[in-house]
Amino acid sequence: MESMSVNSPVWAVPSEVTEHTLTFCHPRDVAVFSRTCRGARDLLYRSPDQYLWRQLFLAHFDDPRKAIALKQLKECDAIKDYDWKGQLQRRISAESVRSKIALASPEVLDRTCATFITVLEEALPYAKDQESMNTEWLAKILRNVNFSGDPDMPQRLHRLLSYLSLSHRDFFHYDGKLYPNSELDDTKRQLEPLRTTSRCFVYDLRNYTANSRYGPYSDSTTINWKHLQYNINVILMNLREFQRMWPGVRPPMSTMGLRALRAYSAPGTLETRNTRDWAGVEGNWRRFVCFMDYRDLFSFNFGSLRHLPGRGARDGSFFADSNFQEATRLVETELHLIELSDDPDHDADLEFSFVGHPRGCRALHPEDPSPIHFTGVSRGSNGNESNVKGCVRIEAGGIRWRWVSIHDHNTQWSAEGLQIGQICSAAGVVGNWTGAYHEEGDPAGPYWFWKVDDDFPSNIVDYFDE
Repeated sequence: MESMSVNSPVWAVPSEVTEHTLTFCHPRDVAVFSRTCRGARDLLYRSPDQYLWRQLFLAHFDDPRKAIALKQLKECDAIKDYDWKGQLQRRISAESVRSKIALASPEVLDRTCATFITVLEEALPYAKDQESMNTEWLAKILRNVNFSGDPDMPQRLHRLLSYLSLSHRDFFHYDGKLYPNSELDDTKRQLEPLRTTSRCFVYDLRNYTANSRYGPYSDSTTINWKHLQYNINVILMNLREFQRMWPGVRPPMSTMGLRALRAYSAPGTLETRNTRDWAGVEGNWRRFVCFMDYRDLFSFNFGSLRHLPGRGARDGSFFADSNFQEATRLVETELHLIELSDDPDHDADLEFSFVGHPRGCRALHPEDPSPIHFTGVSRGSNGNESNVKGCVRIEAGGIRWRWVSIHDHNTQWSAEGLQIGQICSAAGVVGNWTGAYHEEGDPAGPYWFWKVDDDFPSNIVDYFDE
């Protein structure tokens, strides 16, 4: 369509005025304008700069330079050479795929997920009374989208679903009210296949090896987003059944939605920027831990009728047994950084080390901040208390948390996890716990760990069935 004449009144004004006028339009309308004549197409696609595309981008999305700068010690080419036009076009294209995402080809699905992940990663860092256009846009277009439940879906889709943490489903917004049993039963029916798939993976002890670091990793350099997503599914679906337990205590994804993924959205972490505690470790935390009775876990993994050969999935019918129960516990933790000593003879490596974490822990790349080493105390129900010791370091393209639990001077449990979202996000850390010495047959399960305000009330109570 090239119906607009070069003598049109549009071209009677300077092109800069036309460009400025177009910045008030939706990108789709601008695309339609570009097809009216050669002059319009040249104005949009042959301009010597990206002024128009930058303005269009910033009218609908957060300024990505603020998020990118958090990951850099100084201004870098990624900021100066940002592809405003390309990124905007990818986002508008991804938006159009939303309504037919279940029918998208693997290539289109992977590309669309990559775009959505970029939108989340480039969301505006948290600031009081300043919302993110990125998270609002994504929450709107992904609301109640039914993604494929195929366990062999691309890792990028597992990653996106880990970030969403079921927050795109209306029935997972926790507002503190009690839901009628009929609604809970309907929700359970909808989610049962996903819950079974997730449990089969999370409680399959074959997924906890030295190669996987006994946690949500495929190898030492690759995050296993499927494992993380299934950890999240198991925990959230369990909590959905405990309406009266721990009122007001839920992972922030259930209460804040995608806002919980923003950098520095965790309580008190705005003050930790550019300090030694760059991950916001010090303070009070809450953790939900899930586990099977060991007899059930052993039967599920090694029972003659359940132990399928090779790497095939375990038999999910195990969880359909009416006698099966899965435990969920709340643990309250207070963490402190290990102080650095000025004594030249002080052996810091010895103080920082713990079971499974050898001496000599350093940043893996020159541009990464120094690892954070911490100690603390965890308290659970029935007066259970243990010391913890751990480390936070940038690894495998994410922020890796690992620690051990020590009771009566004996190291009992280890935990591996990954920060969900951006640095110091309210979403917290999701991962897996298992035996500290990783002996054959050690139990394992998922956990979700997030930071709370210093004056957050204690909710430790003895466990009971509703």
